[in-house]
Formats: sequence, C-alpha cells, structure tokens
Amino acid sequence: MNTENWIENTLKELSPKQKLGQLFFAATFINASEEHIEKISQLIQHQQIGGLTFFHSEISAAANYEKKGDIIYNPESVLRLVELVNHYQSLSKIPLLISIDAEWGLAMRIEEMPQLPYAMTLGAIQDNQIIYEVGKKIGEHCRRVGIHINFAPVLDVNTNAANPVIGHRAFGEDPEQVSQKAIAYMKGMQSAQLLTCGKHFPGHGDTHIDSHLALPSIDKTRAEMQEIELYTFREAIKAGLDTMMSGHISLPKWIENAEEELAASLSPTILRDFLQKEWGFEGIVFTDALNMKSVANAFGEVGELELKALKAGNDVLLYSENVESAFEYLNHKLHTQEITEEEIHQKTKKILQAKAKLRLYIQPVAIKTENIYEDLFNEDLEKLQTKAAEAAFTLLKHDATLLPLPCEDAIKNYALLQIDPPSESILASELKEKYALDAFKIVSEDDSASFEHLEVKLNTKKSIIIALYPKIMKPTHGFGISKNVLNIIDKVAENKNSVLYLFGNPYALPLINNTEQINTIAVLYQYNHYLEKAVLKHLQGRLPSTGKLPVSIQGAFREGFGL
Repeated sequence: MNTENWIENTLKELSPKQKLGQLFFAATFINASEEHIEKISQLIQHQQIGGLTFFHSEISAAANYEKKGDIIYNPESVLRLVELVNHYQSLSKIPLLISIDAEWGLAMRIEEMPQLPYAMTLGAIQDNQIIYEVGKKIGEHCRRVGIHINFAPVLDVNTNAANPVIGHRAFGEDPEQVSQKAIAYMKGMQSAQLLTCGKHFPGHGDTHIDSHLALPSIDKTRAEMQEIELYTFREAIKAGLDTMMSGHISLPKWIENAEEELAASLSPTILRDFLQKEWGFEGIVFTDALNMKSVANAFGEVGELELKALKAGNDVLLYSENVESAFEYLNHKLHTQEITEEEIHQKTKKILQAKAKLRLYIQPVAIKTENIYEDLFNEDLEKLQTKAAEAAFTLLKHDATLLPLPCEDAIKNYALLQIDPPSESILASELKEKYALDAFKIVSEDDSASFEHLEVKLNTKKSIIIALYPKIMKPTHGFGISKNVLNIIDKVAENKNSVLYLFGNPYALPLINNTEQINTIAVLYQYNHYLEKAVLKHLQGRLPSTGKLPVSIQGAFREGFGL
C-alpha cells in the first residue's frame, strides 16, 4: 500500500470522534507511576489519541518546574523511554507520533544522555556545516529511541537580553543569522528522518515574561514584526520546515479583535488568516503546552481552551491538562456544529500525512535496547563535540603578553581561580598536570570569610585566570552569580593581570563592573568538557578563535564581534 492509499483508507475508516482523538498529543513521563502509565494506555485505546509528548517526569514538565520538589534521578531513563514507546505503540491501532523537546539533544529531557550545544552556542559558530552536523546527530539520537518529532528549531530572535524563557535557546539576535543557523540545524535533523517544528510563532524573543507562568506581551504591530520576528519563520518555511508551534504571546497592536486578545496561539487572525492562508503554510500547527499558565488559567470550563485553539487554526493540542474531559467537550461541540466534521477531517489528514511521511504505516518494529549506549556515545559524537566547542570559542579581548602560558619560571606567577565549577570539571586537574599551576576554587554560597581568605592567596600571584561557571543560564537572580563573586572578580581585574573565561550566557558579562580592566576575555556560552579542552588549547596558544557573538552585550560588545 502506498502512502496516499493508506491516508485515504484510514480517513475513511475513522469516525469523526476517532478523528478528534488524533488531534491530542498527551503529555507523558518517562519516570512515571503505574497509574500514569495505565492512564496513558487508556487514552490510546479509548480516545485513540494521535501522539505523545515525552517529559522526564511530572515535576520537570512544562509549567510544572516552578513547583517545589526533587526531580527523580534515573540513570537508565533512556531504557525506560524505549520500553514505554514500545508499550504505547503496541496499544495503538494507528501508529503514534512520538514527540519531545530536545533542542540540545536528548539530554534536555533524559539524564546521562549526550548534551549537544545550546542554540546560542551554535549561533557563535561561523561554519554552518557544523551546525548541520549537530542537527543530524540530534536527529539520529531521537530516531534511535523511537522519537519522530523534535520541537525545534527555536526560531525566536532574542532581542531582549532580559528574556527569561528564550535567551540561550535562541540562535541569536540578528534575524538573518538566526535563519541561516536554524535552517542548517533543521536540515540536519531532517536528514535523519526527524520531523522539525519551528517555534514559537510569531516570535517570543522580545518578551520579559516567562509564558509558562504568565502571558507575555509584544507591543509591536504586524508591520513592525516583519523584518525581525517574522523573518526567521518565513525563511524556515521556504526551506521546508515540517511543522510549527504557536506561541502563547499577547499581540495587542496586531490582534484588534477583542475576542482574540488573549494570545497568538488562540488567534484565528494570526494562525488561520495569516500563517495558513496568507503565507500558505500547510504543515501541522501545534499549540504550545496547554497547561502553561499564560493560557491555562483563562477558561472556566474544561475543553473551552482546546476548542478555541482548534478554531484558531491549531491542528494538534499539546499537553491538554484533562484529555478525557476535553475530548468529550469537543465531541459535544462536533454534534452542535461549533466545530465541523470537515475542520476535524482536514486536521486529522495533516497528522496522517506526517505519519505516512515517516512510513509509520509499515509493519512496526519495536525499538531495540541492545547497544543503545554504544549507538548514542561513539567516536563520531566525540569528534563533533570537539569541533563544535572549538568553533564556538569566542575571543573578545586578548593580551599577548599574558597568553599563551609561559613554560618557564614565570608560570609561578599565574593561578587559576574557578568560580562555581561543576564537580566534574577537568580544567584545574589538566592545568596542574601540565603546568603545576596553583588552582583555587570558590562557590557563591561560601561566606565572606572564605572570600577574604581567597584574596590573601591570590595576592601572592601576578596573573589570575578566572573560569566563571554561572549556575543559571537564564537572567533570573543574576544568572546565579553572587555579589561576593562579582566583588572578587572586580578586585582581581583592578589589581592583577587577568584572563576571564565565561562558561555561560554572555548576557552575564555586564554584571562585572570592570570588564574594561580585564586583559583577556573569552565566552564559551555553556559548560562541558569539550569547551574546557578548548580553553586549554587557547591557554597554550593552539586554538585560533573563529566564534562571533550571536548577541550584543550591553555597553561592551556588539553582535557579530569576535577577535
């Protein structure tokens, strides 16, 4: 049977109620109770839902992370995921589409998995072929564990340094650069037969509120959004983007109809009239998670939100908080013609087309767990991680009198100061082994006496290499950098020769008062061993810097800068 025949035959066999079930992608958890697994199993068998979106655990899922509680640690989560995918697929008459948020690889949702670079880290890389290869690797990893759709790339243009939810998840602030890099990443994933999803339409970059917690607003007209926010989505569609995710964003200057004023994700003006009719986008449109507080708290009756989302132009309902009740509510609205059978039919057809594109209608084969770690962690991954880390390394200032490190007695005047380093950091041990370099460590939680004691130790050295590892990637609470930490960096900058390596978000740089007095500054964008090894090569004079800032740093360096 060919794909067209399968789609048409399946549509004929499905009742309107069964087609309605295909529009739900239920949230499910890798580390879940038997009760939850049974609940999902019932949704597959009784409501015949179209797909699943996997999260690590309930406490870590969309809009739940602000709750108090410890996230479960399960080093074998990936094996559990495969087991659950196989179980759920075995229950479904129509193959399920399995989706996940894996913007920087499976590690975004699954512990002990390869973490590929953040989008902002990729945004610093000038060779887009490397970005393509990262996308391809993420695609291969997702398909290896039974996932069909990655909710990526992020197409938001991060023009607001205080953005609490996008930030490092965006490729940068220049729409043309973001487009080029996002498309390279997208094409890489597609080469591994993974469906892609552009988000968060029509653009979440210029916001200062986290839509998981409340509704952000963008005070721009449609015309004002054309060349920044909308540019990247338009280019990605031209390049073959598979699906789209609508954003929970208020656009009061664009949406003039008071009935649509809540969010773009619920607006026929934005989704149906603009995205689908004017732009001609024919792919699946996913809602962002419907349990996010930006929209979840706005409706009194279960199912109202889901109905409004479908009427607006969304095809798939992600993370409906009560699938059973919402399903019955929508089924009732089918009978009263508040949503038509034709509307449901067309949405279901899109979903079946996606399943057919992946050839899921062919006799399903269970995902094997044998050799799964060998398949995910291999020599190719190591080479790619190294290549990406070295290509992202961005040098903002350089003092040739300090680096490369001297090999003679002068090295005794150098010391390494690590601030909030991860326990698995290798930088200090490598420098001690190669140079017998004195290394000190301080953490934000240390008391003032500890910082004073550290100052005394540093006073014996002339040149300090500072490795700063901010605890938080988001601007919340100053990226987790304490006042004591900032004070010690300022004092070092004032009184010593200094080199700063920032293993974190470059937006954190303005927190340091004396960057102009620091002799050498490099940005690494995040922490991993590959980036630390890139720093080692730079300290030894063996790493040419090719990375460029993907965002502007207030009062210091502009987007696109790099020595």
